[in-house]
Amino acid sequence: MPPDIEVLLLRLIGGDATAPSEVLDGARTTDSPALLVAAALVCGTPAESAGLLTRAGQHAATTRDRQLVAIATAHLQDDADLLDALVRDHLSEHPDHILAAWIASRGTAADTGTGDVLVGEVRSSIEATDASFDRASHDT
Repeated sequence: MPPDIEVLLLRLIGGDATAPSEVLDGARTTDSPALLVAAALVCGTPAESAGLLTRAGQHAATTRDRQLVAIATAHLQDDADLLDALVRDHLSEHPDHILAAWIASRGTAADTGTGDVLVGEVRSSIEATDASFDRASHDT
């Protein structure tokens, strides 16, 4: 992850009041899954969150990135049990992943009042992306 994106995400996590708008601005042109996930969390509308998570899933080239997209999706879908399981698994493999820990600390979207519907659009897009990765890995 580029250092400027990492610093921006740390500012967001740290509560910098200007960071959310900068995250949303950066999400317009980035292919960074972490920045797109962060934007999905702060954008405020379920439809926009779904679009950002879809883009994050399309650019998620590593297991770590794909897991982050799944964690954010569980958070925004208010699936506390799935969120807990995904975060535990992810942080056991990537204990330094501050963004994933921050998402987990926020609970589900119902806990934070950010909405409760993201549904199948994101999930089917992520599944399609995973399938294309599987096909590409078998072709090589």
